[in-house]
Amino acid sequence: MNRWDIKLGDGKPFSMDVNCGVSMGDWDLGGLPLTDLTLQAGVSNNSLSFDSPNPEALRLLKLSAGAGDLDASGLLNANFDRMKVEGGVGEMRLGFTGKSLDRDARVDIGGGVGSFRITVDETVPTRVSVEGLASVSAHGGFLRTRSKGFPLGGVYTNDAYEKSQEPSLRLDIRLGVGSVSLDTTR
Repeated sequence: MNRWDIKLGDGKPFSMDVNCGVSMGDWDLGGLPLTDLTLQAGVSNNSLSFDSPNPEALRLLKLSAGAGDLDASGLLNANFDRMKVEGGVGEMRLGFTGKSLDRDARVDIGGGVGSFRITVDETVPTRVSVEGLASVSAHGGFLRTRSKGFPLGGVYTNDAYEKSQEPSLRLDIRLGVGSVSLDTTR
């Protein structure tokens, strides 16, 4: 068994590329000046958090998991422009909470058979487009505003998206067979 406890400095901006096969990891990256971040996990259970804001603009945040679970929280604190998420079999929990958006942010999510549980701060204007054979359950102010192939898929927006001209979060989800759960939090 390998057990690593790594602490990173915040003196200069840097990019980070993590590739872990069979693993369990707890990644607290809050406050680090990240410009790019890739986390590729194979058969694993990982937790990723951004408890405080990234002082740099993160150009691309890329997360992928093969067979296993990934729990990512405080994602708005990552300060990303673009995010790519790939899931295989397992559950991915994505928590878009943290600081308010300074600019529009886009998330592309692709998956096979797994499930995605997405939570967004209720004050963040959010639009979600879902394509594929995924079942979708929307809660907490998310409403289906347009159909994309009955009964599956469609476009979902939250109350803040309908009422605000502020920067917005856009999620484009393409799944094979799986499920998507959308919810908001305070």
